[in-house]
Amino acid sequence: MRVVRFVVAVWMLVVAAANMARAQGAGVTGTVKDGQGAAIANAEISVSAPTQGTRTARTNPLGEFSFSGLAAGDYVLLVRAPGFADRTQTFTAGATTPALALTLDVAGITADVTVQGALTGTAATGKTNIPLRDQPLTVQTVPQYLIAEQAANEVATVLQNVPGVYTFTNYGVYEGYTFRGFLDFFPSQANQLIDGVLQQGNRINTQLANVDRVEVLKGPSSALYGGGAIGATVNIIRKKPSTQPVYDFSAAAGQWGLGRSAFGAGGRLSDRASYRVDIGGERKDGYRHNETTRVQVAPSLAWRLGDSHQFNTYYTFNRDHFAGDAGIPVLPSGAFPAVARDTNLRTPFDFARVHDHNLQFAYARQLNASWGVRNTFSYRPVKDHYLVTEYLSMTSDRDVYREFLQFTHYRKPVTNLAEITGNLGGRMMHKVVAGWEVQRFGNRTDTTPGGGVIDAAGIDLFDPVESQTAPDTTIVRERYTTQTTNAFYVQDNLVL
Repeated sequence: MRVVRFVVAVWMLVVAAANMARAQGAGVTGTVKDGQGAAIANAEISVSAPTQGTRTARTNPLGEFSFSGLAAGDYVLLVRAPGFADRTQTFTAGATTPALALTLDVAGITADVTVQGALTGTAATGKTNIPLRDQPLTVQTVPQYLIAEQAANEVATVLQNVPGVYTFTNYGVYEGYTFRGFLDFFPSQANQLIDGVLQQGNRINTQLANVDRVEVLKGPSSALYGGGAIGATVNIIRKKPSTQPVYDFSAAAGQWGLGRSAFGAGGRLSDRASYRVDIGGERKDGYRHNETTRVQVAPSLAWRLGDSHQFNTYYTFNRDHFAGDAGIPVLPSGAFPAVARDTNLRTPFDFARVHDHNLQFAYARQLNASWGVRNTFSYRPVKDHYLVTEYLSMTSDRDVYREFLQFTHYRKPVTNLAEITGNLGGRMMHKVVAGWEVQRFGNRTDTTPGGGVIDAAGIDLFDPVESQTAPDTTIVRERYTTQTTNAFYVQDNLVL
């Protein structure tokens, strides 16, 4: 009898130990992303079971989460994130629970992915929501959390995170990049998009207070984005309206007189309307004494017109003032002169002032379970007023010849992008995108005599005493140009 009791006791201890080990060893891991594959950071994750209560956690910057020490059994997982519809998922916790991959839909939008990009105001790089691993494209994404960690405030700075890209700033005003050896200072070797809409004209170093992420599509992508996309396409994705209250604020200060702040807020206005507003400002002297003052205001609204269609409005205003940077000329021998690196030979009259208004209207509708349409209209009037000492050359070992370049651009590009998307089944799955993009790019340029080239007073390189007086900037020429582009394209991704 003692033997029987001993065996029973041992058996009960083994079972209890096994259950305890199973309970302690059970857990679940996973990732949370949006419909375009971007990680969603700081999403709230809850797991619950009838007899186990509720536990919560948040996703890290890569969209990852994990729970350990779960008792074996069935659980319900709930995901919540600002701007996205709640997502629930059931799973069974055990010793080998598979990792969960969760995709969130934008709040108020049907789960069909054929128009999701347009409904959020964003044409995904690649035009569809097909995972990048299944597309013949090389795309890198710089997410918002990385932009915030690096305190970046310029696209040229952000692009330094992308392999094969060299970025630079010309005259302290305009940004430029080199993709895979293709130089892109003027828009000729790469396209820049804002929420999928092509941007024309000079590229000003503007703020990133309203930017969610930057996507870079490398290689010749002319089939989707036009003849200028030889080296790369840069798609700037702005922050979108949120259905849940969200607020953020940041401030920074640094050397060379840097001061910066940004504020953002979003939430519901009604059951069918939500908003987002971002405000940013920056003031800096710069290590080369090219003072910069910038302000950005970016409100946006989203309306659900019904269960299957939505209308979004985005407006961004940038006011950027730059003092200019003339650079340092090389000596007649070709050697670099022994001067301080912060030597700036611009005149007191140098300036560049840019007022940039960017207005977009995006509408999308799901026609049925397979087909959807989307249309984006963009109007971007820009005034680019510029008088900067651009040309420097040495007339002797000390004397520097200087030359202004002056112009005022009044640019008013109007763009409309219409697309129809569809999913066709059968033995082969077709994901079809057909689009028509039309742009009318009107420009007026005002210049002084000589096409805007103005001689400036010379200066001693090693003892720079300024003698320049106010230059004559009387406008004698107005040049008008208009360019109209029509583009049609069809893309069909096949799944065999």
